[in-house]
Amino acid sequence: MLTPGRILTALTDIAVTYRGSRNPNIIGDAIGSKGSILGDHLTSAERSAHMRKIRKIDTKPELVVRRAAHASGLRFRLHRCDLPGSPDLIFPSRQVAVFVHGCFWHQHEGCRLSRQPKSRLEYWLPKLRRNQERDARAATLLMDLGWRVVTVWECETADPTIVQQRLREIADRAMVMQP
Repeated sequence: MLTPGRILTALTDIAVTYRGSRNPNIIGDAIGSKGSILGDHLTSAERSAHMRKIRKIDTKPELVVRRAAHASGLRFRLHRCDLPGSPDLIFPSRQVAVFVHGCFWHQHEGCRLSRQPKSRLEYWLPKLRRNQERDARAATLLMDLGWRVVTVWECETADPTIVQQRLREIADRAMVMQP
């Protein structure tokens, strides 16, 4: 006869076999959506391979901004690691640093792409908060060095006219600031 205790033991054994640990948090997710064991339908190795494919540089949104900047006649440098935060693009003659942020990874407020993770909140929430704090610290340090900081969000790059407008603002402001 199946009792709640036997069911819990069976689920624990499944979780231990699947993940290799006796983490009690796994039991709550034991039967995930689509009938899979646990919430994630990928094995640990598959998930690791998937996460490795997420790029740090040359992302799709960054390439959109770079193409638009080049088409607008703006010349730039990429990923200057000697500047705080290693901006994605810099316009040295205009003293402008541009960060192209992913809405999820940098938690763009009010954006549908910046949804909260559904699992492992104890890991993800502090990580995403640290990303935001690091962004704010880098922007402050750059402004202290005399740079203007512009953030272009992933959701803005879906519409090329918005990107063009943002880049025009960079060029126009720089012209006004020059003597």
